[in-house]
Amino acid sequence: MTSEVQHPTETMVEDISRFTQDIESLHTSLPLIMSLTLALRRDTHKKYQDFLAEHAELKEKTDDSATYILQIDDVSEANKLEQINQNFRNAYRLIPRHFVTALVSQYDSFLGRIIRFMFAVKPEMLNYSDKALSYTQLVSFPDLISARDYVVEKEIETVIRKSHADQFAWLKEKLKTPFNKDLPCWPQFIELTERRNLFVHTDGKISSQ
Repeated sequence: MTSEVQHPTETMVEDISRFTQDIESLHTSLPLIMSLTLALRRDTHKKYQDFLAEHAELKEKTDDSATYILQIDDVSEANKLEQINQNFRNAYRLIPRHFVTALVSQYDSFLGRIIRFMFAVKPEMLNYSDKALSYTQLVSFPDLISARDYVVEKEIETVIRKSHADQFAWLKEKLKTPFNKDLPCWPQFIELTERRNLFVHTDGKISSQ
């Protein structure tokens, strides 16, 4: 029994299809998830307010807050309802952040596959890689193909760690094509990726960078 080795171009076509499907899935599912979360948030808020209206006595109310008096037996249930409502309020705030992170993660993964494809169809690009192997490292590989794959992986890791603007500069240098030239969505793309970095590293707070 023999198995066919898939050509890199065929693999890349499948990767493009999978990437676009994944992005489209995130795009179509976010509004549905947000609608459901909002409905649950409103429902739990109503249950909490109904419980207070039935079991609590309003002591003080301002524009920003209200203070209630509860019987000791009702405190546990009130706290549970309040916590559930708070959970859905937090989820409504956090879910869009995680979708932004997921979008950029899908892109980064796709870019890694693109770079691997580039080296597969134009292996001479590796001639300019600065990922040198020591003799000790080289002899640890069973063959040159394994050593080459290791260098490719290291090159991909280096590019993925760059800023997204620098990644496009790297692609331009390697392929002699300015992919972001006259690209209308370029500012939005950079905005999206930088927001992802803020959500992951600084809880969404703007940094000096």
